Amino acid sequence: MILLGQNLKTLQNQCDGGKFSIKTVSLLGLQILRRIEAIHNKGFVHRDLKPENIVMGGNPNDERTAYLIDFGLSEKFRDSKGKHLPFQKNQKMAGTLYYLSTYGHQGIRASRRDDLISLGYLLVHFLKGELPWKELSGNKQEKLMQLFHMKSVINNDILCKGLPTEFSEYMSYVLGLKFNQTPDYEFMKGLFKKLLEKLGTG
Repeated sequence: MILLGQNLKTLQNQCDGGKFSIKTVSLLGLQILRRIEAIHNKGFVHRDLKPENIVMGGNPNDERTAYLIDFGLSEKFRDSKGKHLPFQKNQKMAGTLYYLSTYGHQGIRASRRDDLISLGYLLVHFLKGELPWKELSGNKQEKLMQLFHMKSVINNDILCKGLPTEFSEYMSYVLGLKFNQTPDYEFMKGLFKKLLEKLGTG
């Protein structure tokens, strides 16, 4: 890790208005999706995607390469025979609440969809500088309930308002994934590739 560069939270704070450009977020989305797919192919879910856990390369050869770090909360989602672990509730919440899926709030065992939902929240945050649930009031429990409620009721068109339709399409897809469903990584990556082509950088 000491050979790597700055994390995305630090870099985002250095940007005008605390926002990345659509091109930057599309490129990041594509890279991070590839990292997540590689982790999932090994039978693990990361469970703590946040700007601080994504860092750029630390030298001129890889300064445009995004690295996913901190696997302290990672867990296997397959057993020793390669079978998906069963649906289970009453699990302890893990990860950064700001980017946690509603399934995580409900104590449902994490699966691949949770990483992908967290990534969606991350990308919207990078583009807008914040998420709709930034300002919450009350004690810790009240804020937790507000956070879960806002994530549960918010419409994708509202969450992604003002953004290219590909981001709303991405959120609609990942929020519709079933617990043990194998995500279509090529479809998701294709959304960002299509957007980059529109921007003339595909």
